[in-house]
Order: sequence, then structure tokens, then C-alpha cells
Amino acid sequence: EPEFPVTVSQLTQIFPNTDVQRIQEVVTELNNLSNEFEINTKDRMAHFLGQIGTETGGLTQLRENSGYSAKRIYEIFLKVTRTKSGGGLTYKYCDIISGYDCSDLTSCPNNYAGPQKCTFEMVFMINANGEPIDYSTFDLTNDVKTSYINSESLFDYVYSCRMGNGAKSTQDGSTYLGKGFIHMTGKDKYSRVSTAWNEKYPNDIKHFDVGDINLLETDIGIAMKASLILWELDELNDLADEGDSNSDIDNVGRAINGSGEALPNGYETRRTLTTKAYEVLD
Repeated sequence: EPEFPVTVSQLTQIFPNTDVQRIQEVVTELNNLSNEFEINTKDRMAHFLGQIGTETGGLTQLRENSGYSAKRIYEIFLKVTRTKSGGGLTYKYCDIISGYDCSDLTSCPNNYAGPQKCTFEMVFMINANGEPIDYSTFDLTNDVKTSYINSESLFDYVYSCRMGNGAKSTQDGSTYLGKGFIHMTGKDKYSRVSTAWNEKYPNDIKHFDVGDINLLETDIGIAMKASLILWELDELNDLADEGDSNSDIDNVGRAINGSGEALPNGYETRRTLTTKAYEVLD
């Protein structure tokens, strides 16, 4: 028996918009695996549910959504990666912008810190008050390449040359986009989880970085087990043990989907769902 079981009723309260069949599947798999991965306290279960619920849009999306509108592309990959340069701002992912083409999309810089920089500096001016331009001044009709809108080609570019992925031309970005209950991203992470899985389950070998990758979005049990392996590898039980404050939730979220000291992606939902789980769980 699981040391800290969860019920369909509890998860229905946490995820009221999720189909009951999916909730039943998650409850079954989680109760089967929670002891093995020591998700055996209220802290650990609440954090785990809050994080996987955020990653998957309420336990339903085991594959990262590629339907990014021009506005969403701007907000995620352009607006937040601007740096001051002279009298304006330079964008990191400049190949997204119409009329600007990176020098090389078939090889990676030596430091593997992201895509090749453009052959020139692309600058958008700041406003009269010296503040960054906002969405309303960005001409989406002309300024975002249509090839990146609602297309996994976006991931081939923005995920290129980092996280173990090759250049855009390899299509590693769309191959190793987020999958599972914790959306593991990047070839390195897929390889890391595969290695850990095969050490733990030598009679059930899986290669998520090669032929078994689609199981992470089609098989609920495998997706759950792989995500728990990632949770274990990143020692997230230790972070979950710290408590239920917003900063505690942010620390777990940052380890899953964040960068540096910034708030993790989707931090508001992570806080809401984790707090709700704390309220509901016995």
C-alpha cells in the first residue's frame, strides 16, 4: 500500500476541469509508484502534483504545445531576451524576426549556449522615456516570420545548440521538446533519464533519446515513471521538504522549468495548484 495515497476525489478537487478517466489513470500510476520514489509525505505529494499539473495543463498534455501565436513568440522568446545595446535593445533569437537571417543554422557555437548570433546587431529602439518597447509597438504582421508561427520549427531554432541539441538543421529541438508529466526538454535530459531508467529497470530497457521517445506522450505509466525518475535525479523531494511558501514552490518550479534566479515559467499556476494540493490532501 502507498504510504501517502491519493484518491480520485482529491485530484478532482485539485484539477476540476480534467477528465475523470485521466485522473483515475494518474491516481493508479502514482499510487503504484509513490513508495518507490519516496513521494510519501504531504509536502512531497503536493509539490509533485502542483508541478506536473502545471507542466501538463492539468495532467492532460504530455507533449509541449507548439501552437505559439506571434504574440506568444514575442512574449516568450523575444521580449524576455532583450539586452540594452547603444540606444536600443538587441534580441537574442533574432532569426525569428522577418528580414533578419542568422549567419548559420547548420552548426553551433563552441560554447553551446544557444543558436548562432546574427551576422549583425539587430536593435529595436527604446521609447522616449528610456523604457523597453512593449507588445503594442511590435508589428506582428510583419515582424515575426510565419515559418515559426504555430510550428515546431520554432523549437528547432530556439532550443538549438543547447541542452545537448544540435543546430536548427538537425531538428533536435522539435524531437526533444517537452514530453512526459514533467516536460523534459533537450537531448541531454532524455539521455540522462534513459540511463537512470535502464540502471533501475535492467529488464525493461528504454531509450527515450532514440526509439522509445513517443512512449512519453502515449503511455501514461511510462510517462509517470520517467517523470518520477527525473524528479529523483534532481533531488526534488529535498526541495519539497522545505515547505509550502511561494518561495518554496518557486524553488521546485525553477528546478523544473526555470533559469537562474528568475521566477520559473508558469510560476503563478505552480503556486496555485501546489497550494490547492496542500489544502486538499489529508
